[in-house]
Amino acid sequence: MFFIRTAMSSDLPIVQNLILDSWNKTYCSIYGKTEAKKIAERKFSTAGLAQQLDRPNSEFLVADNGTVVGGMAYAEQSVAGIELKQIFVDPAYQSGKTGIHLLIEIENSFMDATKIQLEIEKQNDKAIQFFRNYGFSVANEFTNVDQDMPNIEMLRLEKTIEYAD
Repeated sequence: MFFIRTAMSSDLPIVQNLILDSWNKTYCSIYGKTEAKKIAERKFSTAGLAQQLDRPNSEFLVADNGTVVGGMAYAEQSVAGIELKQIFVDPAYQSGKTGIHLLIEIENSFMDATKIQLEIEKQNDKAIQFFRNYGFSVANEFTNVDQDMPNIEMLRLEKTIEYAD
């Protein structure tokens, strides 16, 4: 069983390996092995992850069982609510509840937020289904103009957050 905690700088090499493994297992089939690897190296450097640790109005979480870091999530507070920037779960733990636990903790980290949003590649069917199962719906479709991943068909998913009274 994993517990969710705030990431520390000592987690970053482990988190980077987790991201790269999960990314490659998902996106090599979408972009091809060479392009997927180039994108991942640009987007998920250790230095870039380190900057996220100290960014104001953000939360960087890991799922840890004392031996293994099995997942991570990073989100920022935005005008619209919560912008989920990254969520990765080790492929060995994707059939469990690790992703859901990370999402719940992200939502609880921004108690004033009423909406959570994210952008996802339109071809990432498995992840889209995961988010739909958790109550997300498609807000819009667009073509990414980000220099790291140009001309990729994307979806913006969103969900209204309902907190228990």
